[in-house]
Amino acid sequence: MGDVTRDQLYSFMRSEKLYSGGFRSWMSKNHALFTKSGDTIELSYEGEQQAQAYLKDVFDGSEDESKYEPSRFTATPSTKAKTVKVKKSSQPQSREDLDLEPANAESLKDFMSRHHYKESSPQLCVLFVYYLKQIRKFQKVDQNHIYSCYRHMGVKLPKNIYHALADTISKNKWLMNISNLNLTSEGLNVVEHNMRKK
Repeated sequence: MGDVTRDQLYSFMRSEKLYSGGFRSWMSKNHALFTKSGDTIELSYEGEQQAQAYLKDVFDGSEDESKYEPSRFTATPSTKAKTVKVKKSSQPQSREDLDLEPANAESLKDFMSRHHYKESSPQLCVLFVYYLKQIRKFQKVDQNHIYSCYRHMGVKLPKNIYHALADTISKNKWLMNISNLNLTSEGLNVVEHNMRKK
C-alpha cells in the first residue's frame, strides 16, 4: 500500500463529500489505522487489516453495504462517531521457509560480519532489509522476515517489531513501505558507505 499526501487525501474526501467534522473525528479516534510521516499518510498494519476486512465484507455479500455509506461518517457534530475496534497486530512469526544460510548465496551471518553496527533496531532493520532485498533479491519483505532475521542472529528483539520498523521509516528515513519493506536512497547509502567494513 503506497502513501498519499495529506492534500491528496483531503482533496479526495472533498470530492466525495466526506470532508466533514464527523469523518475527521472518526480519523482522529482511529489514529492507530494510519502512519504519518511528514506530510504523507499511509495505512498502518492494523489499517491494512481493517481495510481488507471492509472490502471482504462488501464484495463477498456477507454484510449490508449501507453500513459503509458516506453518510455514516458525516453525522452532525452532536452525533458521536463510532470508533472502529481494531485488533492489535499479531505477534510476528518466524518464516519456516526462510533459509538464511543458503548453499548458493551469502548467509545472513556472513553478510552481517562485513558491516559495523550497533544492536539497535534501526541499524539491524536496515541491514536485514538490505540483505533480503539486495543480496537475496526477495520481492516481498515484511515484519515476519525481519523477526526471523532477529531470531537467526540471536540478538535481542525489540518490544514491538512493527513499531521498530515504523520508527526506522519515519525517524531514520532508511526504509519505506512497511507492508513490503524496501530501502530508501538514505538506507542504501548508510549500509554501503557508513556501515560496510573497509
